[in-house]
Amino acid sequence: MKKLSIFLAGLLTVCLTGCASVQTSAFAGSYWLENYSNKTAPDGFYEKIEYEVKTETETNYAPALIKSGNIKFEIDSAKSSYYTELYTENGNYVYQTSLTVNGTYYYGANGEKSYKVENDTTVTKTVFKDFENKFKVISSTKEASNIFPVYSSPSSEKDFKKVAYKSVIEYGEKNATVTLTTDDPISKEYFSTLSKPVTVKKYNKKEKGYIDNEIIPLIFRTFKYDSSLSYTFKSIENVTGSLKQVVGKAVDLNTSTPSSESASQSPIFPMTVNNCSLNGVRFDVEFDVLGVSFQTTGEYGQTFLTAYYETARKNVDLKTKHFMVKGYQPMIYNCAYMVYTIHTVYNQRETA
Repeated sequence: MKKLSIFLAGLLTVCLTGCASVQTSAFAGSYWLENYSNKTAPDGFYEKIEYEVKTETETNYAPALIKSGNIKFEIDSAKSSYYTELYTENGNYVYQTSLTVNGTYYYGANGEKSYKVENDTTVTKTVFKDFENKFKVISSTKEASNIFPVYSSPSSEKDFKKVAYKSVIEYGEKNATVTLTTDDPISKEYFSTLSKPVTVKKYNKKEKGYIDNEIIPLIFRTFKYDSSLSYTFKSIENVTGSLKQVVGKAVDLNTSTPSSESASQSPIFPMTVNNCSLNGVRFDVEFDVLGVSFQTTGEYGQTFLTAYYETARKNVDLKTKHFMVKGYQPMIYNCAYMVYTIHTVYNQRETA
């Protein structure tokens, strides 16, 4: 189990811990649709969003990083990418994501040593129902090949590991089954304690709320945006099968901390993205955005993503709404933020 714990610390995924809380918001619509009040999944709908990926260690848009150890990471943005796809199929929604990371870890007393990361990939596919069915998840698949340092202060290249795995969650009415597989010998050693499928019972109690781990940022496009936004839900960790609790809540600009429900100042503010294409023309786009902080709850709760969602944009006609304009995800040992900035939006599939 020790090796598995080390692995989990290295993944660029949500790590969940639980505690009780109260939600004050509810799903308001499918804001990726032109007619967001449509409660079904319309045939032919398609949306693809491409993001630029970089790393930052300091920012005013997310909590200050409390670093552990002497390691840092610098991404090769030209060779890294992240995109999301949302479309309809057989009356359901399908959401796919793809993250490819290339870059370098620097370590040692003065950062004099380095370890190159090449083609670190994470691909997901989640099938879920429409607004009328409260976006209930049917299945969720994640395939990853991740490279990470085992320790926060590595001393040599031997302290870096690569693991590859596939996780599948099948959802029933009451129970969910998590199956983890790998063909890689090193990965099999790490996952030796998870050789059998895990059954998660009563994962979706009506009074609690549930969102699949891989579509958390997407589902938060379905709320009305103001300072009172707060939604607490359960989610299954897709490696161990643990059922834990998370809260997504509006944040205050400058502090990037959850906004109080009685806040009088609007948390919506302007954010300009340079060289952005929303309708086939590339130019500098000024958005109005709302920040949402995603936090695990409990004694050791942490912010695992700070996302800024579109509430309006100037001089741009676009069918889709409430997409993530910018996102900040802390990396392993808080060595940097992985930063995603919107670059291109497509509302129809690209043709060859």
